[in-house]
Amino acid sequence: MVLALCSLLGCGDEEATDDEMLFEEGLSVGEAEAVTCATNSPVKNAYFGDLHVHTSLSADAYKFGTRNDPAAAYAFARGQALTLAGGATAKIDRPLDFMAVTDHSEFLLGNWASIGEYADTANDPCNFTTFRAYEYTQSLGGANQHRNVIFKNSIVPSTMYTSRDYPQPANLWNALDTGCKNGSGCDVVAIPHNSNQSAGQKFIVESHSPAVAKQRADIERLAEIFQGKGNSECLNTVDPSDEGYDPKCDFELLTEGMDPGAAPGYVRAGLGNGLTYYAQHGINPLQMGLIGSTDTHNATGGNVKESTWPGNHGANDSTPTQRLTRGNVVENNPGGLAVAWAEQNTRASIFAAFKRRETYATSGPRIIARFYQTWSTTDLCADPSFPAQAQANGVPMGATMPSTGAVRYPRFVVYAAKDKTNLAEIDLIKATLVNGVIKERIVTLAATDATLGDATMCRTVTDTTYDPTRPAFYYARIVEKPTWRWSHFDCQRDPANCKRDEKIQERAWTSPIWNQPVISSPGYLTANPTSCTAGANNLCTSTITWNASDPSTHLEVFVSVDGGGPQLFACGAGTFSSKAPWIQGGHDYQFTAYRSPDCAHLTPTGLTWLSAISVTGVRAQ
Repeated sequence: MVLALCSLLGCGDEEATDDEMLFEEGLSVGEAEAVTCATNSPVKNAYFGDLHVHTSLSADAYKFGTRNDPAAAYAFARGQALTLAGGATAKIDRPLDFMAVTDHSEFLLGNWASIGEYADTANDPCNFTTFRAYEYTQSLGGANQHRNVIFKNSIVPSTMYTSRDYPQPANLWNALDTGCKNGSGCDVVAIPHNSNQSAGQKFIVESHSPAVAKQRADIERLAEIFQGKGNSECLNTVDPSDEGYDPKCDFELLTEGMDPGAAPGYVRAGLGNGLTYYAQHGINPLQMGLIGSTDTHNATGGNVKESTWPGNHGANDSTPTQRLTRGNVVENNPGGLAVAWAEQNTRASIFAAFKRRETYATSGPRIIARFYQTWSTTDLCADPSFPAQAQANGVPMGATMPSTGAVRYPRFVVYAAKDKTNLAEIDLIKATLVNGVIKERIVTLAATDATLGDATMCRTVTDTTYDPTRPAFYYARIVEKPTWRWSHFDCQRDPANCKRDEKIQERAWTSPIWNQPVISSPGYLTANPTSCTAGANNLCTSTITWNASDPSTHLEVFVSVDGGGPQLFACGAGTFSSKAPWIQGGHDYQFTAYRSPDCAHLTPTGLTWLSAISVTGVRAQ
């Protein structure tokens, strides 16, 4: 079907050029930030948008019956009604402030130049901001590795970097680094999404070289935590009675993403992987802010109202019966929104918010959320000019905590204001790297009115467990009182096929704030290969190497199999390698290095953690 459409409409299958310096140039009105908007604010405004929208130029959306092009999508975002596949009419309940059309670069039913023209034509500084963008659509071994690529302005590479020419995400980062971020005026962020469908692979960074990690950190500044195909915040892998269980993780999950093996692909786990890498290399490749979006394939960005949701995939889910009965569609949802704290509604200002990660996600409602870290003992919630003092005496969401030079307890200020439904609680989530293991802690701050909830909440939390030497991150989750899910309204329209007639608690997630102390690592472990395909006797060999930056450091390396107890594998000083010829297909191996004065320790008890690397044994096909 896709190939037929390409023949019919002329796909923009532009081959990558060797000349990475070719650009589509020219600035749209106001793009150089010469304009100062009447709403410009030094304490910043919350702008609501959608950075994941497909139109008739995406081959799959066209196949679903969508005939609305990017111009129609931008018009819809500003309040114009659209006719959808199946004949229904949709109209957004409130216009968006910004949007990017992100049609699939693979089998694009159009061309890259026209995508940019649509965006530039719709861009209206101070009123509505658009970005040139596309989706890099790659699945490796069935694992979702998709990214939305968002450019700052109209200075962009002359071709899209597609998964056909750049099959690995690292290839994409390198292409964007050399083909855009090269002093030409081009800048870009890539936003991974649907990590819940990545089979746990989206945020694996152990094999990244420091150079690759730096490229990823520079380009992947944001992650999409929520969208129409589910919630990617976190996945419980323990029983409700066990420590570490977070009941709020169980929100709009997809069944296909609930296997325990998928848990490393969720965003909270990914943020933790970033801390682990940082402790070994002094670079955090997963220091990502958070956004939500819709992933609509109807050209209806921001169409997130539960009671009137017409589906996201054209004629495939355009009726109540289809949404309630077709496959796993009932597990989908209208999607979320991206929110940027920016001085004004222009490309330069909003893109700068993306770069500094001063963003947050919602599951649809337009909740207002602010999050600060401060060393001040002043009650910032009582400031009549809030958030002026918080901004002057602290750092906002997306930032790294400044060093104080002394052991002091940081304070975190969370402010939230409701959209249409009162707020039930604020959860402050903390994750700390302790001896190579991520330890999580959640502080729940309930609304003053437990029955009705609060219209606004402002809370200050002092972290008395803070250790300035340990990498950590903090973020806030703001949760509404229960309201009806979209399926409740479809159950009223089609009671014979009713499923999931239930209430949900909509929410917002702030970008994290990080504690990243200065790291002086004596070295790190690598494995070659990290994915070891078994041969004869279901065995293969991986070489484990300690890469020393301090040759005087003596260490022991332990191995655990499938989460079992550690056994001594190797010891030494300086750079050295040892072979593990007994890797079996179907098993996971964790190699961990600890500082040790000798080779006399048979367990790591009492030793200082230094580094870790995982090796997966893959059965031969």
